[in-house]
Amino acid sequence: GWPSWRLVGATMVGGMFAAGAANVVNCWYDRDIDAQMPRTADRPVPSGRVAPTHALIFGWTLALLAVACAPPASRTSARFAPGTPNRLI
Repeated sequence: GWPSWRLVGATMVGGMFAAGAANVVNCWYDRDIDAQMPRTADRPVPSGRVAPTHALIFGWTLALLAVACAPPASRTSARFAPGTPNRLI
């Protein structure tokens, strides 16, 4: 059958948080390189508008929120995995 709207919503919100977390952690990781390039020097972390520590905390917070949205989606997708006994779901 079709997945429930709750499952679709949890998957979409979790994916949004995961994408945001990846973006923020990438900005934190590349801050030294971004500061040297004219095209990226004005981004929030390299320009100093956002402290690197604050960016990393925000990125990890988004990652934790993404993981919190994952259980409903992972239980449903596990149901369709080959060889998964139904009694474990």
